[in-house]
Formats: sequence, C-alpha cells, structure tokens
Amino acid sequence: MKKSILLSTFVFATIMLQAQTDLDVAFATWKNPSKSNAQRSEAYLDYIWDGYVYSNPDSAIILAEDLLLFAKKTKDRRITELAYNVQGVAYYVKGDNTRALERWNRSLKIATEIKHKS
Repeated sequence: MKKSILLSTFVFATIMLQAQTDLDVAFATWKNPSKSNAQRSEAYLDYIWDGYVYSNPDSAIILAEDLLLFAKKTKDRRITELAYNVQGVAYYVKGDNTRALERWNRSLKIATEIKHKS
C-alpha cells in the first residue's frame, strides 16, 4: 500500500513538473523577439489554454487581451480570431454565456472572412 501511494505521488509530481516546464517554455517563446510572430503567438495561445483557461479563466481573459494587442500590432487576423475564441471558452467556463457567445461570434466572423475553416 505504501509503495502504491509513493509511486502515485511520484508519477503525479513528475506530470506536474512536466506541465510546468511546458508552460515555462511556451512563455519563454512568447517573450523571445527572435522567434517569428507566428511562433510567439502560438506559444502564448498554448500558454493561455494549458495554464489558465480551465483553472483560472479570469487570468485567461486578461492574457488573451495581450494576445489581441499583439495581433493588432502585427496585423494578424488569424491570431485575433483565436484570441477571441479562447476568451469565449474562458467566459463559458466562468458561466458567462452572454460574453462567451459574443467572443465566439467575433471569432467566427473573422474566421469566415479569412476562410479559416477549422
């Protein structure tokens, strides 16, 4: 029994450490101006999704605002679309369906305009 608990604790700690490492790498990529805008924005999107959307949706909404500013600065409508989508999910997680739907509609409008089918 003790071995089972110890093994379970070790496995859980290893998984959590790897998840934190992945988040750290994603955030470092986001902050690295030598990376392409696409690499940076995709890394930040992963950082928001994996680190905040379900565990801290308020933070995800705020972080996605940074992504929206970056998308505006770089004139990347696909990133704008994805940032609105992640905000929609975060609002949905919070139970704010009105704001979730509003963000998803913004995302859908842009996706349609740029022909991003997925």
